[in-house]
Amino acid sequence: MNRTAIGKTILNLYSNLEYICDKIDSEVNSTTNIMLKSTNSYFGTVLNMYNAISNVIYRKSKLVNLKIYLEQALSAMPTDLASLLYLRYKDKFSAKQIAAFTGINIRAIEHKISYSTKVFSNNLIHVGLTDEKFLEIMNNENWIKKIYFYFCGLCKEKETTTCEIKISNGIITENCINRLTNKEYRCFKI
Repeated sequence: MNRTAIGKTILNLYSNLEYICDKIDSEVNSTTNIMLKSTNSYFGTVLNMYNAISNVIYRKSKLVNLKIYLEQALSAMPTDLASLLYLRYKDKFSAKQIAAFTGINIRAIEHKISYSTKVFSNNLIHVGLTDEKFLEIMNNENWIKKIYFYFCGLCKEKETTTCEIKISNGIITENCINRLTNKEYRCFKI
């Protein structure tokens, strides 16, 4: 697998992982409350809802683990490099904006972002995010696959699709994260 593409993928998810996990919790709570209030529920519906909620919680656990890997890899980096990635990916500042408030030449900032991304990508292995673990996380999350494929050059879209989670009548659909988050997930190509 392309380690730099893995690193860029994870960094592009950074600002949204916590928000998505919170929205998953809200969706699970909402679905559970609806299920509990329903007077005409029967065993099959309850079982379907349980399975759907279990699946979403499993997906959330993978995203939480991804965030832990991300934060461990950042904390293993020199502070100046980690801070630069934090500004770029968590706070969503452009290289031009970072250059303006640091007083460093934009070319130097772009070079440091590129170098920091490579260091981060290598650190992911050291904190335990192997290719196999990333594949396992990516396997159930098409939105993460699309971001990864974009950075591998296999996808021409500059903006990726969004994470898609909804529980409805015990079925998980994958087309409505905009309803949940009202955010778009944009990739930054460096």
